[in-house]
Amino acid sequence: PHSACQTDRLLALGPVPSEEDVLRALGDSLDGTRSVIWANNQKLATSTLAKLSRGHVPDLGMQVLNCMRGARIKLHTTHFNSVLSGFSRNQQWEKTMAMLKQMVELQLCFDAFTYSASMTGQWQGNFCMLKDMQQRSIAKHSAIPFNAALTAGKTARWYVQLHMLHCMAELEVVPD
Repeated sequence: PHSACQTDRLLALGPVPSEEDVLRALGDSLDGTRSVIWANNQKLATSTLAKLSRGHVPDLGMQVLNCMRGARIKLHTTHFNSVLSGFSRNQQWEKTMAMLKQMVELQLCFDAFTYSASMTGQWQGNFCMLKDMQQRSIAKHSAIPFNAALTAGKTARWYVQLHMLHCMAELEVVPD
């Protein structure tokens, strides 16, 4: 209930409100007792961030992440994934890459969803991401990132997609 009202207040601010307005809309979630609840239950913040991304305002989600960081709430990969999917869905690749860089700086681990969300809609950078996943042994036998890369690559030339299928075979990933 509180989370829904809070999300409504944030969405009412528009796509790019001031940080002060975001802090006011978040109210006690980042200050006092609620801050402890957000810090101890990452699902509450993740839910809010996911709703903002689905509402096509991932920039607002990024502002919420920055406010959480300012309030010294530990950020998790799931928080970033929620916002990443919004940037990716809106084809904001520069912001997607900037978020990945920020995750590295914060020493957050990427998971299969991080890569999948980052690859949706673009195919040019997918090979680098898939190679990085292989080196980090992330989702080593998962078809999820490859599915995202292949779906994003619908506009790619046939040989690009054929190469991805070959990579899947090398990694012993079964297409689904």
